[in-house]
Amino acid sequence: MSKEALDQIALVFVCFTAAGMLVYYLRHYLRPRKKGESMAAFVARAEEEKRLDRIAKTQMFGSWTVTLHSASIALILAILWLSQYSPVFLFGAAVYVIAGVFLTKQPAEAARRPDYDRLGRLDRMQYRMMFAWAWPYYFLKRTS
Repeated sequence: MSKEALDQIALVFVCFTAAGMLVYYLRHYLRPRKKGESMAAFVARAEEEKRLDRIAKTQMFGSWTVTLHSASIALILAILWLSQYSPVFLFGAAVYVIAGVFLTKQPAEAARRPDYDRLGRLDRMQYRMMFAWAWPYYFLKRTS
C-alpha cells in the first residue's frame, strides 16, 4: 500500500472520529423539539439531560471515571503495542477478556444501579469491561 493511500485512510479515520465526537457532544441538542416547545425550553431540557447523564455516570463509576477510562485505554494500547512483538499475546489478551465477560456476567448484573439505563453504549461497554479486566478477582470472590 502506498504512503498516499495510508495518509488518506488516516485522514478519513481522524475525520470520522472527530465527527463522532462532535455528534456525541451535541446529541442532546440534535433531538427534535416537542410540539409547542420554545427554543429556550428545548435548550433547558437538553442541559438537564446532560446534567442527569453526568450524575448517572458519576454514580455508576464513582468520581474516578476519568481514571477508569484512562486505565482501559492504556491497557488496550499496551496490548496492541506488545502484540507487535508476539501475535500470540494479542490472542491471549482476547481470550482473557472474553473469559472475563462470560465469568463476570452475574456480578456485573448484580452491581447495576438504576442509573445504568441513562448510560450510553460506550459507557455500558466500559462498565462491562471494568468487570472483565478484573475477572480473576470476581471469579475467586464468587467461588470462595
